Amino acid sequence: MAEFLQVPFYEVALAAVIPALLFYVALFIQVDLERRRKQDPADAQEEIPRLGRVLREGWYFLLPLAALVYGCSA
Repeated sequence: MAEFLQVPFYEVALAAVIPALLFYVALFIQVDLERRRKQDPADAQEEIPRLGRVLREGWYFLLPLAALVYGCSA
């Protein structure tokens, strides 16, 4: 698309950020409304893992994302 429009790739990627964020916000709202419709109780707070523990145990899942960002910016 960047080549077709003859603009740098980062401009195309930047233009795609807002629709992507709107998509995920809408998806989150839809899932939450569906959960409420079915009257499924929210997960207990003690069942939700702490952010620090999740990042400490699963940091390597961020490596592919970092590689893509680095590869697209190079």
